[in-house]
Amino acid sequence: MRKVKWGVLGTAYIFERDTAEGMKQAENCELYAIAGRSMEKAEGFREKYGFQKAYGSYEALLADDEVEAVYIPLPNTMHYEWTLKALRAKNMYSVKSRSRRQCRKRRRCIGRRRKTGFI
Repeated sequence: MRKVKWGVLGTAYIFERDTAEGMKQAENCELYAIAGRSMEKAEGFREKYGFQKAYGSYEALLADDEVEAVYIPLPNTMHYEWTLKALRAKNMYSVKSRSRRQCRKRRRCIGRRRKTGFI
């Protein structure tokens, strides 16, 4: 089974608590790249979770042509902005958001996904 190279935008606790272990255990998931607001924190996550690459900015991760999918564990207020940026970089993405206020923004993201061919 081919593994998908995942990039993770952010070194948030929600990734550590809810997602990291599942991604490590998934047969088709490769923890490829991690990005943080600081290179130091990204490097720490790279070492702790076995990522191949670490980036000191979210933009740098999205510019990596090897990244095939992006998980966005950022605060809800940042989901829309970074989802659109991931789509513009032609990456698939996964966002956790429970906010009803994000509904209109989600619809716009779905429209953008259709334009990029991901839906």
